[in-house]
Amino acid sequence: MNQDEPVTLTREQLYNEVWTEPMSTLAPRHGLSDVGLAKICRRLKVPVPGRGYWRQKEVGQKVRRPALPKLPAAAMREVQLRKNASGVAVVEQTGPVADQQRFEACQENRIVVPEILLDPHPLVARSVAALRRAKRDHQGYLEPRTNVCLGVRVTLDSVDRVMCIYDALLKALDARGYVPSVSQGDAPGTLVRIGEEDVAVVIEEKVDRVVREGSTTIRRPHRFRYGSEDDWQPTGQLVLRIDHSYLDGIRCSWGDGKKQRVEQCLNAFVVGLVAAAETLREQRLAREAREREWREAEERRAEEARRREEEAARIRALESALASWRRSRLVRAYVAELRGAAETAGTLEVGSQLAEWLSWAESYADRVDPLLPEPVVPEDPGPPNRFGYR
Repeated sequence: MNQDEPVTLTREQLYNEVWTEPMSTLAPRHGLSDVGLAKICRRLKVPVPGRGYWRQKEVGQKVRRPALPKLPAAAMREVQLRKNASGVAVVEQTGPVADQQRFEACQENRIVVPEILLDPHPLVARSVAALRRAKRDHQGYLEPRTNVCLGVRVTLDSVDRVMCIYDALLKALDARGYVPSVSQGDAPGTLVRIGEEDVAVVIEEKVDRVVREGSTTIRRPHRFRYGSEDDWQPTGQLVLRIDHSYLDGIRCSWGDGKKQRVEQCLNAFVVGLVAAAETLREQRLAREAREREWREAEERRAEEARRREEEAARIRALESALASWRRSRLVRAYVAELRGAAETAGTLEVGSQLAEWLSWAESYADRVDPLLPEPVVPEDPGPPNRFGYR
């Protein structure tokens, strides 16, 4: 392996190699230790031989080789190995998140927040106008009267700082090809389009609850009481947050602390946005796969129901034709027996009532016979109703 040329290992290639020879001989070839190679296998969800596998195979015992499991569409499927100056292979992260991480690590790509808002981003300018006309709620947060506003939950004292942060962030997102916008729902919010995913963003300010001076009410922490004698005091501490649930393993908030401020975390926040977008994409693809499987299962059930109904209709048509055919044959046999008995008794006369009845019975047998006037495919009489009648 050349130091300047990285080597790409796919899941399929690694799977075939670890089941062909032991890791102790395979790992040095890639410039890795057997422990490092095992970690890469775990990361790529590649099964490895257990303890004693190669000894069992050497003595001729039958050993089992598990199949390579399937992964979601957005899962990691390969790694890149590059040798450092010491000749040891180093795993390089691949994918959109790793690329964004390397981009944000460059000093020339550092996001700087201005102290004064000059030439603001169009969304920031509209949000400033909306917040100027906003009212305060019981906690002191500003509530814009329009939904054409960025996602903020701050007090009046922090508006200027928040708008400066948003201005630097939105301009940086535009420069990176990510499209910020304002959500069109009932509540104002910030959306960032990354690929095909919309990632929600919000900036919040922490407020403290303090007991009003002179109050005789016993305060119960973590419980809001309407009409209580508590006040809300803004702290000026901001939190920049990715406003999504169920993003396991993804950092979603960056806040003011003892050694850092939100303004210093914008590059890391952009990396978090890309990671969140990848997770949302994976969730969307999994959801679409489940919906597609459900639709295919529904189509199979509908097709099976259609085939069962078609078979039932053919059976009903056959049974109805058989019943009519048996009835016609039985009527003809009865008419023949009755005619013979009447002729023997001498009671069958032309124009008599019995002769007319026998003629009608013969015509009835011809009418119900499914073979007359010519054979055709029987028709379904339809299923019976709940009372048993068709």
